[in-house]
Amino acid sequence: MTERVVAISGKTVEVSAPGGDLPVATMETAGVVKRGVAVPDPSSAYQVDEVLLQLLNSLRKAGIIYG
Repeated sequence: MTERVVAISGKTVEVSAPGGDLPVATMETAGVVKRGVAVPDPSSAYQVDEVLLQLLNSLRKAGIIYG
């Protein structure tokens, strides 16, 4: 099972634990997020992916999520 984005609102992205529906982490993105892609600058989608990856790796190292 993998963690997933459970809510996107403006600049806030909430991520669940593996298989869960409750958010365990919240992050602010560089731009407004719509449908999981940062706008208006399409290149910021890559930055969001990188930040999410770093966030998830930190949560794994802390033992908060597994997978």
